[in-house]
Amino acid sequence: MNVIYVIGGICNGKSILGKSFAQKGAVYFDLDKISQFVLEKPEVIEQVKKLSDVVVVENGIIDKEALQDYLFSNKLVTHAFDRAIFPHIKEELDRQLSDLDDDSIVVVEYSGYFGDSRDEDIFLKDADAVVWVESRLKDKIERGKKRGIENFELTWRMRVQPYDEEYEAVADYVIHNNSTIEALDERIDEIWASCCK
Repeated sequence: MNVIYVIGGICNGKSILGKSFAQKGAVYFDLDKISQFVLEKPEVIEQVKKLSDVVVVENGIIDKEALQDYLFSNKLVTHAFDRAIFPHIKEELDRQLSDLDDDSIVVVEYSGYFGDSRDEDIFLKDADAVVWVESRLKDKIERGKKRGIENFELTWRMRVQPYDEEYEAVADYVIHNNSTIEALDERIDEIWASCCK
């Protein structure tokens, strides 16, 4: 199995890349979507409650808006949450990967990386390749607007995400998502030919 991780901050275009690889035959996973599933498990809800009881309402359901506010309050909070929840997300990802054929090409979208070593990261340590997608702030703002994300909210989230240097330090390939669709498609084709066949 060939497992490719696509990393990058908010509104850089990770989903575009993941879906492009999926069109070429890869199996595409979005860790944000897996996390939403995991956060419905009672044992995970209990862990979240220990981190911050304000995000869990009385009936034991996580208040997603309160959770967003909590997660993006500062990096220390984000790191603590990731350390507690990532093992559950990894377990669910591994379960889903186990259902695939051994010769599958898998692309995993992942935005939560922190640090400067792949070996220290619970997900990237198992990656066959890592692709970092980056783009200019003005392009992020434009994509954010299309998703209904206001400028202040975008920059508020960005401040707790990894720095470009941290992403670049663990990447095998870089996509500069700052140009035309044609240029992006050409770069995606290059990476697919290099690491996904």
